[in-house]
Amino acid sequence: MECCREALCEISSDEASSRLESMIIRRLQDFLALIATIVAIAMPHAAVAQSADEDYILGVGDTLNIQVFGEPDLSFDALPVVDEGNIVMPLIGEVRVAGISVRGAQAEIRRRLADGYLINPEVTVSVSGRRPIYVVGEVRNPGRVSYSVGMTVRNAITLAGGLSEQGDDRNIVVERPAAANGTFRVDLGSELRPGDTVNVGRIATFDVRGAVQYPENLRYQPETTLRRAIELAGGFGDNADTGNIKLERGGKVYDVAGSLDSVPVAPGDVLTVGRLSEQAQAQLHVFVQGEVMRGGRYEYVDGMTVEKAIVLAGGFSDRASRRKIDIRRDGDPPVMLNRVDLTDIVLPGDIITVGASIF
Repeated sequence: MECCREALCEISSDEASSRLESMIIRRLQDFLALIATIVAIAMPHAAVAQSADEDYILGVGDTLNIQVFGEPDLSFDALPVVDEGNIVMPLIGEVRVAGISVRGAQAEIRRRLADGYLINPEVTVSVSGRRPIYVVGEVRNPGRVSYSVGMTVRNAITLAGGLSEQGDDRNIVVERPAAANGTFRVDLGSELRPGDTVNVGRIATFDVRGAVQYPENLRYQPETTLRRAIELAGGFGDNADTGNIKLERGGKVYDVAGSLDSVPVAPGDVLTVGRLSEQAQAQLHVFVQGEVMRGGRYEYVDGMTVEKAIVLAGGFSDRASRRKIDIRRDGDPPVMLNRVDLTDIVLPGDIITVGASIF
């Protein structure tokens, strides 16, 4: 019986060891499969990145890592591309690299070293730092910002402190020296390249001046007519001469009183509404004074009577006499009309005086 127990123990021990060994092998296989998957995914991306780096066009401001196998004195980290577009190395001196790819720079350095200095040199060139982006114009902190892969116009402007109060996010151009068309319009989501200059323009505006309610500088909107521009400035003022409206554009002045609905404003326009003279203003109003509730100047309308003018002035006061109403009318000399009726017609510029009752 004891022998059987020992045999069973030996069998159990062997089975446990076998199971543990199998589990370890399976775990190792899983781990190796995971590593293989990661490598399979990473290698194409690494190849793409390396290829993109080799095709990168160099320019002033880039820095390069240059390794010449077996030649530490000819190997450098962060060697700058200086203002002339060159790098400077021992033996071969200046090498122009601006405007060519990393691959091209590598081939040129290899060729120069092989020309009487080294036998079959092995040269590796990589970019250690890409040239910066320049942000100018209407930003808070114009100047140089560091480039990063995938940088957009929005990113660059943010690094430059954001737009100034006059900055227009719809008026941005990029200057790219290496491009066939060196300057072009962009939006905030446009991707940048190393060495680009982002130029943020001012908000396009126009001015409305003169006899309007709120003379001011307004933001330009396409298809805004001159009449709409005046409305944006609060409309005509009380003393506006609607027959005298001038538009200044490009150093020339135009009479646009009859074209308010057909002519659109343009950036930089100055629209001026003329003012009536005091005499002309008076001719567009009547004046009511004396024993009325609200004496003052009131706009004249055709067919206006004495009674209507007094109603505009709030009506008679408690002390008013309806039989003591006089009108002073402009003329040379002025004419005085005494004890007029409420139904009498008034003329522009008339001064109506309501007398007091003696009772």
